[in-house]
Amino acid sequence: MSCAATGRLLFLAMYVFVASAGMRPAAAWAQDSGVQDSGTEMELPATEDAMPGSEIPDNGIEFPDEPMETMEEDPLPEAVVESTVSTVVDPWEAFFPPPDSRFDWLQLTSGEWLKGEIKGLYSYQLEFESDELDSLKFDWEDVRILRSAGPQEVRYTDLGNGRIPLTAYGQLTLVGNTATIGTSPNATTLKRDQIVTIAQGAQSEWDYWSGDLTVGLNVRSGNSEVTDASVYFVIERRKAGSRFHTDYRGTFSETTGVETQNNHRINGYFDSFVTSRLYWRVVFAEYFRDRFQNIQNQLTLGTGGGYDIIRTPKTEWDISAGVGALYKEAVSVEAGRDTANISSAVLLGTSFDTELTKWLDYLFQYRLQVVDEENGSLLHNMVTTLSSDLVGELDLDLTFTWDRVQDPQPAANGTVPERDDYRFTVGISYEF
Repeated sequence: MSCAATGRLLFLAMYVFVASAGMRPAAAWAQDSGVQDSGTEMELPATEDAMPGSEIPDNGIEFPDEPMETMEEDPLPEAVVESTVSTVVDPWEAFFPPPDSRFDWLQLTSGEWLKGEIKGLYSYQLEFESDELDSLKFDWEDVRILRSAGPQEVRYTDLGNGRIPLTAYGQLTLVGNTATIGTSPNATTLKRDQIVTIAQGAQSEWDYWSGDLTVGLNVRSGNSEVTDASVYFVIERRKAGSRFHTDYRGTFSETTGVETQNNHRINGYFDSFVTSRLYWRVVFAEYFRDRFQNIQNQLTLGTGGGYDIIRTPKTEWDISAGVGALYKEAVSVEAGRDTANISSAVLLGTSFDTELTKWLDYLFQYRLQVVDEENGSLLHNMVTTLSSDLVGELDLDLTFTWDRVQDPQPAANGTVPERDDYRFTVGISYEF
């Protein structure tokens, strides 16, 4: 017997065994399933060409060569999956401080909360004082939530009325980009970028003031005795709609008992904000003294205005202009010339202040006075400073100063002072 015949006999034997063990005929299956039996009896293959996997005549049943693969279930729709997954909420994200009549509350964009006292907002910087952390300053863009315990004076621009500045007074609540001042039904609702300044309500006069003091000292001895000293002092009073500023800068040098440098400059002005960027410089004044430039006393008074070209949390750049009068008194003059002169003056100025890094700031200031020839024609003053954080409120300041008089006035002995004076100072500053 051939191998093919043997295989067919084995297959037929297995088929009969399976059928007798429980496989039901197709007719019985059709009857149970509701399909009408055609009456056709199942026949076994009779030809030698019938191989496992070929169709059995008339019954429609196939025997596959390979076992059927298990069908995979279709995945559930994404919407169904999402609806069955519970959302885990960080309790700190939903936290909001309960009503508090003693402390102001602040949340940063990092999610951190602070409890303390709002000192004020100015130049896009919020000053906040904590009992444990002392005075802190934050960029306005880094504040997510701010709530005051007591009333605050908020200066803001009216976007619908030509950006006219207005003042609102009451308890302040800022959440995201929306601020509310006061309580219903008389509350004022603002957008964050409308707010110009924030000052504490019902505070003492001292709370409106801030300042900075810088001191530099150099003493050398040996073959020559040299003493160099420099002082810079600035103080400012800030309210929601106004600003008062005054500063003093002085340098003194002595070599082997001989004075080689002695000059003093005092500036002051009072600004009233017309809009968030435009201000009226109601009055400004400058006093200058430098005997080595043949200037015994020099005083300028005037009025003008200014505009903030750039005003962001990290950079400020403004320009100003004005008109006034200058009084100048020389140390000595040539015969036939007046010691004191008065001239009209046109004043131009600019100030640029930027945060280069978290610990390094850069400041540039320039002023120009246009006067008559007797008083020098063009008077230039430029100050540029690099300020680096040290510890706490202490900074290291590197300052370069340039003064120039276009037409210096000769002294009584005929000597003409140099047009340009340059000074470089190193000092430690303290901000309060």
